[in-house]
Amino acid sequence: MRRIPTDISQIINGVNNTQNLIFKTDGFALVIDPTHTKISDHYCAWSLKQHRDLLSLTSDDIPELERLKEKSYKLLNMSDKTHKVFIHFPPSWWQLHIHFVQNNHFLLCPEEDVHYFDDVIRNLKANTDYYRERVTIGSKSRKSDNPTNKL
Repeated sequence: MRRIPTDISQIINGVNNTQNLIFKTDGFALVIDPTHTKISDHYCAWSLKQHRDLLSLTSDDIPELERLKEKSYKLLNMSDKTHKVFIHFPPSWWQLHIHFVQNNHFLLCPEEDVHYFDDVIRNLKANTDYYRERVTIGSKSRKSDNPTNKL
């Protein structure tokens, strides 16, 4: 497991606001990801709270997650038709981060590790412990039950 990048760690700890910072709320900092290009958007929203990963989310987090997506889409002129929003598990870093990518963006993580944002919200609304009960590292069944989008 790699360390959280220094600039992200500084943003999370309130030490630094880099030029890659798009906006910051009480719960998240949206930044330009290093894999962002002129032809393919990639942003990451890093949790500023003690969320390690997908498994730490509960239904209590839904309003904040919904506001994050709404603000990101509005500010960056995104839509569900042009962009995908997802969390991958297992993560690259043990600090919750949510990816906002353009549909043409090449993803490095395996498809079975991708949990689409709208599915995450729907699953948490149905069962606050949904991911803690169903997702394990190394399992072939770690994808949400309703994979509506394909990579």
